[in-house]
Amino acid sequence: MSLTDRSLKSAKPKQSVYRIRDASGDAELKGFGVTIAPAGTKTFFLGYTSPISGKRRQVTLGRYPSTSLKDARQKARVARASITLGNDPADQNDNVAAITLGAGLDLYARARLDHQRTGRTTERDLRRDFEALLSRPLSIITTPMLASIIDTKAQTAPTMANRLLGYAGPWFRWMTARGHCVQNPIRGIEKPAQEHSRERVLKAEELAAIWDAAPKLGYPFGPFVQLLLLTGVRREEMAGMRFDEIDFGKGLWTVPAARSNTGAAIRIPLSSRAVNVLRGIPDTASAFVFSTTGKKPVSGFSKMKNKLDRLSGVADWRLHDFRRTMVSAMVDLGVDATTADRCLNHTGAATMSTVQRVYQRSDLLDARRRAMDAWENWVTPLIQSNQGSVTE
Repeated sequence: MSLTDRSLKSAKPKQSVYRIRDASGDAELKGFGVTIAPAGTKTFFLGYTSPISGKRRQVTLGRYPSTSLKDARQKARVARASITLGNDPADQNDNVAAITLGAGLDLYARARLDHQRTGRTTERDLRRDFEALLSRPLSIITTPMLASIIDTKAQTAPTMANRLLGYAGPWFRWMTARGHCVQNPIRGIEKPAQEHSRERVLKAEELAAIWDAAPKLGYPFGPFVQLLLLTGVRREEMAGMRFDEIDFGKGLWTVPAARSNTGAAIRIPLSSRAVNVLRGIPDTASAFVFSTTGKKPVSGFSKMKNKLDRLSGVADWRLHDFRRTMVSAMVDLGVDATTADRCLNHTGAATMSTVQRVYQRSDLLDARRRAMDAWENWVTPLIQSNQGSVTE
């Protein structure tokens, strides 16, 4: 019979010890069962053939109900995995302690991710994509299990699948180094997708269509999209914008180090049109410029982007393409490549030499302001039909 809490509670003691084996059909639970003693105690066990001595052995897994049926089964799976690796669990511990993949992620997050600038994003992605395995004992996680999840993601999101593999590698190395894994199951898994650098530069008519469609999104996404177009900043940096970071008089936005992609505070010059868009944002009494709750930054970009595509009629583009489009136009307008690259808020411009990156510490604010003004002057004729006013 397959063990259940109901069958365990109803099992009555007899004059002599007897066993009930779990007939669940799960190969990982072969030999698992419970012993009922005359005194009424119920002890979980796993019977197996030792890979070392070749003899039949048994390991106890805890007493019911202080050890739940679910926990006992997890311990049995851990023991079976240990046996598969050539170990004899009876020689290791009287009780087989189980740590789940989720518990391993908890430990890794506290030790590593909590201290990294992008740690919260990494932890979120790992929990979301490996959710199906988080309750499983870490010792039974195999390379095929992990590869299946990564390859499945690659079918619809190849670049994100590569990122997932990149996040999982350090995580499993950390757990293996601390003895939570006997072997590193992520080792040997190759990148599932070939990445290609995007070259999409939006056409003038596409920029105009996106700008004109943005107000139809309403607040917060309408002005959000328009400011991304005007400033070329990263989506997450814009989403976290706070009113106390903006100097309207100077036309300057300062992104604190804690939120910037570079780990250093960034001063971003705002053109007059960008300031006008900000001034047109409704007063929501929130510290965040863009928020749907008033308590945290705006999110839900995928749904917004799909709607914007339908409204604008522009296809096969990403919000990140605003950045490439802006810097390409700047260079065409005569802005030097170093200044244009710094407008993307890169700490060391790609056009700078190694020596320049070490010693050049100026943020080129004045030069970047002139470049942003040139970009605005180029964009303005395209968007004259819409003055950047977005209402709720």
